[in-house]
Amino acid sequence: PAGGYGAAPPGGYGAAPAAGAYGGPRGPGGPPGGPPGGAPYRQGPAGPPAQYGGTGPVARNESIARIVAIKTLNPYSGRWAIKARCSSKSELRRWSGVKGEGKLFSFDVLDKEGGEIRVTAFNDQADKFFAVVEVGKIYVVSKASLVHKKPQYNHTAHDFEIRLDRESTVELQPEDEDSRHIPDVQYNFRPISDLAGVEAGQMVDVIGVVENVDNWQTITRKNGEETQKRSVVLRDRSNSSIEVTLWGQYVREPGDALHTAFGAGERLVLAVKAARVGDYNGKTLSTIGSSVVRVGPPIPQTQDLLSWYASGGASERATSLSAMGGGGGGGGRDK
Repeated sequence: PAGGYGAAPPGGYGAAPAAGAYGGPRGPGGPPGGPPGGAPYRQGPAGPPAQYGGTGPVARNESIARIVAIKTLNPYSGRWAIKARCSSKSELRRWSGVKGEGKLFSFDVLDKEGGEIRVTAFNDQADKFFAVVEVGKIYVVSKASLVHKKPQYNHTAHDFEIRLDRESTVELQPEDEDSRHIPDVQYNFRPISDLAGVEAGQMVDVIGVVENVDNWQTITRKNGEETQKRSVVLRDRSNSSIEVTLWGQYVREPGDALHTAFGAGERLVLAVKAARVGDYNGKTLSTIGSSVVRVGPPIPQTQDLLSWYASGGASERATSLSAMGGGGGGGGRDK
């Protein structure tokens, strides 16, 4: 060959590879074409709607799995597994767009360290895992990917969300001494009076005494789909009340039981995690697919509210943040 068998290649043996060689530029501390630290990047599945597309790198775990705390998860974690309790689960729903159509569902999980993250499955994985996952049960999730979340659609505190794919596993675990320390749900309640200053579209947790429960109604969405809604009024110690619209599955459960109990004169406390703030006709709240709705949850705030209400709170003057009957627009789904 030109230059003889002993000749050095163009640029010499110590020269850097040509641009694009080995798949891309060298990441600091990693192999050519890799991200910082050498962890592999992976392209996310094509086709999901924009709100589930994520941004930034998608990380796939490839080495020996180990149980890690949810709070430590990041795209450079290596191969990992988490052990966590399902705190909420969305409905299985369909989507369509310029990239095609498909189906998806998501569920939120909590671990014993207090970390929370969303898990999302599309298409075949949605069919595979939807019947497996139950709210309140413990699972080990592994062989999955991490993508950056979009905060406007994902209210969990974590910066990332988990994406299930063909090789992912979601394994039911028995309750044991370790899992007993994992809560069913983690609340961050806001006084109702504070919601007057919260922008529309924000997600909040709220708890209050039920002061009114309407009959459910059937409405038709802009896309022609029919759905149900039911309005509930909550009041708390801040002496403010707000209308909460229950959508979809929550209209009947716990909506029917709430309506019956309220009609019989029973006072109940309702807690809602991840309610969406609206500002049509005053401030309102709406449930979405990943909201958690609990009647009389076994937490200190429940008894505190009931005691306050029975000892004179019911007769105190309250400020309504809602023009009743006008709330609830746009709820029901993680849009």
